[in-house]
Amino acid sequence: MPSAPLHVEPGASQEIPVLTDAAHRAGPDVVMPLLVSVVIEGYNEITLSTSVSDTLLALREQDYPLDRIEVILVTDLSRYRDWSDVADGQLGFHRVAVVPAPPEAGYFEMKNLGAARATGDIIAFVDSDVHPHVGWASAIVRGIASGADAVAGVSTFWTRGRQPIPAAVLEAAASVSWGHIPGRAGAGRTPAAALVAHNFAGRAETIRAMPFGTCYRRNTSNSRLLGDLRGSGRRVDFLSGQRVDHVFSPRWWLVTLHVRVGWEQHVARRIDDTRANRVVRRTSVLEPFIVAGWALAADARAWLRFGRALGHGPAARAARWPLVAAASLCARAAGIVGEFAAMVAPERSRAWAERQ
Repeated sequence: MPSAPLHVEPGASQEIPVLTDAAHRAGPDVVMPLLVSVVIEGYNEITLSTSVSDTLLALREQDYPLDRIEVILVTDLSRYRDWSDVADGQLGFHRVAVVPAPPEAGYFEMKNLGAARATGDIIAFVDSDVHPHVGWASAIVRGIASGADAVAGVSTFWTRGRQPIPAAVLEAAASVSWGHIPGRAGAGRTPAAALVAHNFAGRAETIRAMPFGTCYRRNTSNSRLLGDLRGSGRRVDFLSGQRVDHVFSPRWWLVTLHVRVGWEQHVARRIDDTRANRVVRRTSVLEPFIVAGWALAADARAWLRFGRALGHGPAARAARWPLVAAASLCARAAGIVGEFAAMVAPERSRAWAERQ
């Protein structure tokens, strides 16, 4: 069952919710803000040649008290020494801990390992190729304090010093990648219609009770976790202030991300034996095209909500629509390639997908 809303009051210098029970009092009249544990895994560091140092620098810019942020770094042995050297300075955080992961540990296993070592009231997840905006942690705390058990936010793209790409193009690419996350607003809140594991947080007891599934692919595991959270009666909110930037390159976006998503969706429809999946499986070689058509229609609807979450009014959203349509066509064409790869060369495509 969902937890009761936290009893909160504003902090002295910032409008930051804090617990008012005795366990969070540093003295007779001092109430400490919630401790936020940020889990960062190193699974993606090779794919985009990124560095966890960039993510840590972004966390150091938070408007939430740094001494109430705990950082849990999870990496394999190839990076353990380097990450330990980074962590030695503590960087002004409450604590920085490095957790070694077994060689066979995958993306979600690393996240679960980090959550198991976290000591905070809230556990938040980002990746080593993701950079939280200044108000990211504060938005998460406010969302949890308002009664949510878990929260998802806005993910956009940045190019990390590469050839500059116009912001409108990056927003369009982000919309067809993560734009399905905002739900329909109502009753003073916006539920999350989906979640991604690189920008997700929840009460510590919720995260530990419902860890990421490790026997599914990325998108399937995310959707199953959201379904499990909802099925258990937990509240999952979407927060526009919970914003991060994911490192972007055209090849990674088109091939590593969207070809892999097409492959994952094809495999997921064979695992999740719903009536709708059984029907679409019977369409044989038409299946990838039917699914792509559904996705194109969903992208159009998602942009209306995603663009609004970015702060764009109706005119700005309409002006960007051609870019969103072009990005959607490219992404769904890549998904068709991934679906056919799963059909024609299942073992070879599986080996490729598992390396991404």
